[in-house]
Amino acid sequence: MRKFFVILLCAFASLTHLGAQSAKKAEMLFTQEKDYYAAKQEYQLLLKTSPNNTLYLYRYARCAQETGDLHTAVTYFEKAGDRYPLKHFYLAEVYMDLWYPELATRSYQKFLEINEEDERYDYIQAQLLQAQKIGRFLKRVEKITILDSVLMPYNDFLEAYHLSVEAGTLTIDTNHLTAYTNQRNDRRLFAQKQDSSIALCMQYRLLDTWEKAEVLPENVNSGTQQNYPFGLSDGITIYFASNNPDGFGGYDIYITRYNTANQTYATPENLGFPYNSPANDYMYAIDELRSIGYFATDRFTSKDSVCVYTFAIPEHKTYHRNLSQDSLVYYAQLKYYDKAIPQKEIKTDAIKVHHPVEHEEIYFIINDSVVYTSDEDFQSPKALELFANYEQAQIDCKQVAAQLAHLRETYADSLPEERKTIAKQIIALESKLLDLQQQLINLPVRIRKAEQEQ
Repeated sequence: MRKFFVILLCAFASLTHLGAQSAKKAEMLFTQEKDYYAAKQEYQLLLKTSPNNTLYLYRYARCAQETGDLHTAVTYFEKAGDRYPLKHFYLAEVYMDLWYPELATRSYQKFLEINEEDERYDYIQAQLLQAQKIGRFLKRVEKITILDSVLMPYNDFLEAYHLSVEAGTLTIDTNHLTAYTNQRNDRRLFAQKQDSSIALCMQYRLLDTWEKAEVLPENVNSGTQQNYPFGLSDGITIYFASNNPDGFGGYDIYITRYNTANQTYATPENLGFPYNSPANDYMYAIDELRSIGYFATDRFTSKDSVCVYTFAIPEHKTYHRNLSQDSLVYYAQLKYYDKAIPQKEIKTDAIKVHHPVEHEEIYFIINDSVVYTSDEDFQSPKALELFANYEQAQIDCKQVAAQLAHLRETYADSLPEERKTIAKQIIALESKLLDLQQQLINLPVRIRKAEQEQ
């Protein structure tokens, strides 16, 4: 019996030593190397033996946040309790990334209650204003039917705009300043450099002579950069893009109207979601004859490329209602949208294009006799939310696989001293890919279960 206890004691000491080594390794990866993928794996192992350790819970949540696993980050921040006050700040940041403005606001306020004089105060105040804007615009996310989308080099993006002659013409110069000329060729809207800013100007033509251009008033040129103007045939309505500080970030698309009675322009109105985002969104143009519109965004693209969406102009605007928070956010971000209607119903000569992200038609098997082909087929809000996660996991899986392929090619051509760093990145991405592949196995089961329980 004594021998048994000695063996047991040695085994316990060995496990304790291994646990200490693992904790030290996780600490180094997290604090020094900032290798959050690898640190996440280590803390995941540590939590299996110490599931209530608040430090491990907090740092696992931080690793999940840094690696883009936002829903996991929320879960583990909440499990971590209040021992680490920074938890409330980082949790608020996660909620902002998820577009949960009310929850983000609560977490920011909770952090400020504990840390009244924190150096992040000014930043948090700006984030609170941003959360208010997101919350306000999430209440009126416009329904949009996408006909096509095309990924273009930024320098050539106007080639995706197939406007009829009646809609006017768009041009762009070598400084990426755009100009719109109406069909009658007697009115021009264009962007022009003004010292350190870019302003919108209007110019009219009498007979064969263009008059002196007039800079539009300050309420229109309210940011440091205004560009990408477009005018409707009514001669009153103008769309343009601005980096107005009241927007969501980068360029946002705005609309203003000219009042012929007092010769003033209405205060520009942000078009809201899904046309705008924290990325750059611009060059909104309408072809009234064909009832189609265009706008460009870099929210889903790599550097120096842009996605141009072609959408149908409805007779009346409608907005998304009665959706789960996640589904509403996906529609606001254009990860979800109504599918294209048959081409014969809308006359357009738009070229066939490819999507920058996976926006394939839904084909989801519920059981042996039921297949869903539209997100509107779902009866359970929970199932629809899980399906959104499933589609995102598919996108993430393809992106991670592409990153892995690139890294492996880079590894083969790298110097020996560079390979160690690249190898760590490959191992981390392989782990992430396995997690995503497991999600693609588990989520369909959960979706069917949620839908059948409805």
